Amino acid sequence: MNKNKKIVFGTVASVVLLVAVCGVSAQEDVAGIVGNGSDEPVCQILSDQIHLLTNNLKNKDDVHCYSFQAVRGQKVLLVNQMPDTEKFIKIEYYVGGQWTTRNQNKTTIVSDLSPGDSVKVRVAHRHDQPYQTASYKLSFGSYPIMSDITLIGPPVVNRVPVADTGWVVGLQTHGELTYQLQYSDSMGAPLKGSKAILAMYSGLKAEKPDLYQTALADDAGKARLTFKLDKCYSGEHFSERNDIHGTHYWLSNYNVVRWFVYDGYIGPEDLKEKSKVPAAFAHICSQQLNRGRAGRW
Repeated sequence: MNKNKKIVFGTVASVVLLVAVCGVSAQEDVAGIVGNGSDEPVCQILSDQIHLLTNNLKNKDDVHCYSFQAVRGQKVLLVNQMPDTEKFIKIEYYVGGQWTTRNQNKTTIVSDLSPGDSVKVRVAHRHDQPYQTASYKLSFGSYPIMSDITLIGPPVVNRVPVADTGWVVGLQTHGELTYQLQYSDSMGAPLKGSKAILAMYSGLKAEKPDLYQTALADDAGKARLTFKLDKCYSGEHFSERNDIHGTHYWLSNYNVVRWFVYDGYIGPEDLKEKSKVPAAFAHICSQQLNRGRAGRW
């Protein structure tokens, strides 16, 4: 992750993040309410996972507060998924006995926490701006780490050359696929709640991903989704391959689909980083068995 895209704060004491934002109410598991004195807001206690908090502020004086405990001393993530709202929102963090305004459009990672340290987030409107009915959307909780990313398809006889296009397409499918992966926090514990996004380029001519599939991590930190691609009718590539008996050959029409998986809660920088190393598979549009040998006529 680009060091210019994130702010890392460490403390061995309890860490408080104050986020002043315009907007929304949490739609996540809440374990209770906590307050630490008259100078601090009453906070909703969040469960041990990663959360997407969406809500809106009812008026200019409305304040929302959330508290998350790093029970294992794991890293904590805070991202504003709607950075445009920070025109009307003030985001502050409390570390080392000092309040600091968070830079806009940056990912905040709180590290060097001791087990049991708490991180708090407060959402409030900027008092120097007129009230706006803007919503906020915050990623807040354990920092998500992906591993064991796998894309699989039903067993098929591979009739497309694996590397003729310059991309290794050992995985070949007529459309059905399953992707799966494991989520954990920075201490290796399974992490619930994060969002894994499979991004695909429908062909080698595509400059940006144009196909997406999303899966959420369950209680065991596993994200898994089976889906089916739309049928393709005119692929970018053709190939011929003899069958095992040598009396017929297969004519295949297919696309090379590049793919990668990124986390939907970390922010755009994770998409940018993961897109640098895509893999590929062959999406078969049609296959025809012809008499004779490939390349004979």
